[in-house]
Amino acid sequence: MIDREAQKFGKDIEAVTTSESRAEFVIRVMEEVARDLAENQSNAIPSDTLTWLAEISAEDIVPASLSGILKNRSGVLAFLKDDDRRGYKNFAHEQVYNYFLARVTIRSISQGEIPKFVRRNIFGADFLESFSEVFRSASGDDSENFIRRALENFNSLGEQDRARQNIASLVLSACCVFTPSEVPVLRNVSIDEVFLTETVTHLHLQNTTINQLSAAGADMRALHFDAPCAIYSLIADGSTMPHPSIPTPTVVSLPHRTTYDPEEIGHWLQHQFNASIFRSGQSLSDAFRDFGLFDLLARVARYKPYWIKDGDEKGARRILDDENWPALKEILVTHGLLIERTDVPASGRPAPFYHIKNRTALMNLDNPDEAIGAFFSDVFEASIKLEDSTD
Repeated sequence: MIDREAQKFGKDIEAVTTSESRAEFVIRVMEEVARDLAENQSNAIPSDTLTWLAEISAEDIVPASLSGILKNRSGVLAFLKDDDRRGYKNFAHEQVYNYFLARVTIRSISQGEIPKFVRRNIFGADFLESFSEVFRSASGDDSENFIRRALENFNSLGEQDRARQNIASLVLSACCVFTPSEVPVLRNVSIDEVFLTETVTHLHLQNTTINQLSAAGADMRALHFDAPCAIYSLIADGSTMPHPSIPTPTVVSLPHRTTYDPEEIGHWLQHQFNASIFRSGQSLSDAFRDFGLFDLLARVARYKPYWIKDGDEKGARRILDDENWPALKEILVTHGLLIERTDVPASGRPAPFYHIKNRTALMNLDNPDEAIGAFFSDVFEASIKLEDSTD
């Protein structure tokens, strides 16, 4: 959609710019609109403010004599719509707003800036989910730089505003789709909301309090809670996989029930630790640690994009570069659970695309149906063979 908007500036602009520079203009204007709305805690921006933001964004793209065309174009970009108030614009959808706000958050923190909205606002689960998806597309170097700068700021800031807790929340969401070169440690912080998804990389929390942890479907086996830590509310489901060090939440919200009973919560956590179709007496965490095929399967089943592309995307590389991928791929094909195509329209070099069918069922290792149970049995058998071959 950004590329399409970049083709609508007319011949005068196209003659002195590239499609890449026009796309960059669109991105920068929308990022700054999102920043302005977040910092003013508003849902609409005055048209004259939009024009001013477009003028600033156009400075390095076209001669001053042509900047008026870009300014006029900014008011009719497809990402924006007319607000109910005359002379105001807002984003066409909240997801569009969250997308550009996530982009400007990554860019700002990576450049050493802590925007006002990071210091003042409360980040909700919807924004944090969008942030995680946007962070997925960042390059490895940009991702590493963001984590480094974020942790530097986290360790140097005081508690006079929300910056530390918001940065901690961003780092946690980012580490669901990226593995930093060093293990992040977040300590002495109270966080309003944390959103976790897919497979969380190795992290340590120390003396940390989380008001609400959204972790439905998340594999948190690498997220260590070093005492003293506390969680007030946990949103989870049957495929949530916590680390044994997780503190007992005050309330657990599951798809079909919510419980405040400490005993019931304790039983549920124990079930999530130990539910296993593998060896008698072996916990689920032990089985995943011992069997690389199941560990990879957990990552594959939780990968959110429809296609796993054999390209540069970080989450896909965590799957396709795993030494167990060829063996798991063969079993998935045998059971009709993998689609491989090479004709999917996409930018970049030609590459195979993989789609995993029935991923929800593959996340539930407790009481699977007959077909999925047969698949798990084959994975388990292959795991035993691999284990024996390395002894």
